[in-house]
Formats: sequence, structure tokens, C-alpha cells
Amino acid sequence: MYIKINGLDYYYEEYGNSDKTLILLHGNGEDCSIFQELIEKLQDRYHIYAIDSRNHGRTTKTNNVTYIDIAFDIAIFIRKLELKNITVYGFSDGAIVALFLASKLYFEIDAIYLSGINLFPSGIKNKDLRAMKRDYKYTKDPNTLMMINSPYFTKSDFKDLKAKVTLIYGEDDCMKKRHIKLANKWLVGSKLIIIPNENHGSYIVHSDKLLDYIDL
Repeated sequence: MYIKINGLDYYYEEYGNSDKTLILLHGNGEDCSIFQELIEKLQDRYHIYAIDSRNHGRTTKTNNVTYIDIAFDIAIFIRKLELKNITVYGFSDGAIVALFLASKLYFEIDAIYLSGINLFPSGIKNKDLRAMKRDYKYTKDPNTLMMINSPYFTKSDFKDLKAKVTLIYGEDDCMKKRHIKLANKWLVGSKLIIIPNENHGSYIVHSDKLLDYIDL
């Protein structure tokens, strides 16, 4: 299905008919199909909206993109569809979008699950950040540029955050361990889950392993 948001044709898929809403936000360079296995396990419990972010999948492509742009889009999506009782699950870039959304734009969100999030680019392990920069040098991909240049959260950004927060990382995530601890500290009251023998996305992309660790 498509919905017009900020002049863009936003693609999304809808499953289930519960009075509880679950919004799924994918990572950089992906689309909502990565959640198919998870959706199959959750569609009896939630009314699920799996969304292709701007510049991804079947949603309109643009020359520039920022995390706050995507967060504004999702806020409008929520308002247009008049969604209630909202939980947001975001993976990687989708987690950054979810955090912007819940901390800055739409305070009525009940809970956010953030997998593999970084609060600023230096939270990414050096070798992985260097690889992104090399990739951008050759591709000039605006999605890659977004990861290199942002986000830049500060602790004060979360002072109005009301949603319950769960942070999730693979044991071998591309985020620095000290950055993971910092995120847990800054997001006061957040629950931290480290999944053994998994990397940044191995327990998420076309997988339902996540359900062994979180209360969705």
C-alpha cells in the first residue's frame, strides 16, 4: 500500500487487526521485507505497519535524506492513520529514527525497541566507519552520507522521552562497547539486552530470533 507523506509516495505493509500497534522500521539500504519472519510470529498480537523509509525500497527516492526527515515522515504517518497504543521497533537506522520520533516528535508512543543504535557516528567501530567512508567516496549514496554525518544526540535530547526503552545489541555488533554503555546510561531507565553469538543484524534480518529475548 502507499500513502502520500511530505510529497513522497510512502510504501507500507499492514498485518493483523489488534488494538495494539507495532511499527517496524528497517535499517540503511534495506526495506520492510527484512521483517517478514518476525511479522509472521507477531501479526496475531499486533496491528503491524512495516514501512519502507524514504530513499529505500518502494518509497520515493530523494537526493538528500536525514534521520529527522524520516522521523517527521513517520510522525505524519501515525497521525494520518490515527494510530494508538503504539510500540515502535527500529533496527540500526530505523532505531535512530524511532528515537528521534519518540524523544522529539511524538510523545504518545508507549515503547521503543532499539536494535544496534548509535547516538553519534563515532559510536560505530572505527573499521566499520572507515568502510562507510570508502563506500561513499565511490557511490556518493545519500543514505551512506547520512550514516557518516549523523546522528548527533546529546543527553539533554532525552529529557522529555516518555516511552519505555529497550536497547538490543548483538554480542559482535559494529557499535563500540563503551558506546553501548553510554546509550544505556543516557536513556535513563532503559533495559539493555546483549544477544550472544550475534552481530549487528544476524538476529533481525529475515529472522525471528529476536522474540527469544524481548517481550513483544
